[in-house]
Amino acid sequence: MICGALLFGPLMGGMALGRLLRRLRVPAWIGAILFCLGPTAGLTADWIPLGFWNLAGIGIGAGAGTWIGLSADLSLPGLALMTGLTLVGVGVLEVRARWEGHRPEPWKGFPALVQPTMKAAIERGEIPRRWGGGAANPTSLTARPYLVHLGDSMIANGRFTARLDQLLPALAHENLGMPGTGTDVQFVELLRWLDAAPRPPLLVVHHLFSGNDIDDLDQDYDFCANHMVVEYEPDGVYPCRHLRWQFSLRDLINQSPPPYLLWIASSYLAVASQALDGVRQLHIATANHGPTVEHGTVAADWEQRWAHFEALMKAEHDELQRRGIALVASVLPFRGALESTTPQTTLGWRAQTRMLEVLRRLQIPALDFWPPLFDAVRREGSPAWFKPGQDVHFNDRGVDLYDGWLAPQLPSLIADESGTQPALGPSK
Repeated sequence: MICGALLFGPLMGGMALGRLLRRLRVPAWIGAILFCLGPTAGLTADWIPLGFWNLAGIGIGAGAGTWIGLSADLSLPGLALMTGLTLVGVGVLEVRARWEGHRPEPWKGFPALVQPTMKAAIERGEIPRRWGGGAANPTSLTARPYLVHLGDSMIANGRFTARLDQLLPALAHENLGMPGTGTDVQFVELLRWLDAAPRPPLLVVHHLFSGNDIDDLDQDYDFCANHMVVEYEPDGVYPCRHLRWQFSLRDLINQSPPPYLLWIASSYLAVASQALDGVRQLHIATANHGPTVEHGTVAADWEQRWAHFEALMKAEHDELQRRGIALVASVLPFRGALESTTPQTTLGWRAQTRMLEVLRRLQIPALDFWPPLFDAVRREGSPAWFKPGQDVHFNDRGVDLYDGWLAPQLPSLIADESGTQPALGPSK
């Protein structure tokens, strides 16, 4: 119903408007102008909570309908031919996409049409969610005791927590993996989760990625006066308290969800899934980028980012300790360092080692995935554990290796109020 309304509503409304304007003797070329101006409807995305892409699509549909309505008498055979050719074109593209190896992409949760706008969130005094993924829903908690897994895209997939559910059936696992985020965003979302959850988790597992977690710190999401997500004060770290709103096309594109019609179609059509990837890449292209460990370079404020990383981890540890929740950090290696013939000379290795040193200094229990993964890469090569090309993310085997290594260590890190460990060991 929603798809039909988005697809046919603007078109039919535009056609009705076009017929009215035609009776008023408005020139037909006005319709062409309205069609060309259609995408500018996306500029209203900070006032209308449908997102840039959905609003631009509505504008294009309405402009096309108006142009048709303003033209000469409608020809049903002509419209039928246009529709048929469009369907044939989509079919050809679908065959080509599948030939190239693309496949439909199942939904990770049902997509939402209405998305809170940055402006509305700031007016409510809330930090806008300007990052991929986002916190899961605390109201969906099961009766089982649960763990929260916090991190970036390295854990942001359903297989990660599904496998942990099999290995530790007495526990539930809530995944707060948010692609493209640093420790600052993850800290903010963790606090949101803890404040909203009806009961606290037994343990927070913070999965730190040595490949880009430091690089992703201190990004400017254009809503805080200090150009960061958090405020660093002598007495601690706080989610941004000085919010502001400003308008820019880059922000609208970067924060808007993918087109709803494309999102729905991607579950059935490979070409829609391919197009959805293209929209995501555009989102990435409009985000701020700088030197990264992945490219063997560091930002000019590298040392300041490390100081901020340590301040954030200390604040997270102290806040969880205040709430009676255990914290453990698990440090994930960078693929490029694992593949190097001299890994100890790589920037990825130095980032991994320094993360562990910070955690040790803060007395945060830390798990180091380097040894088992390094052995696995030496044994079978990195393509056996990572996605194709130079992708730094695990494939299914890599996820299973990580979960199989992680799960047996978690029960010993969970203590109840009496200080004893509950019987939460891995299943046989």
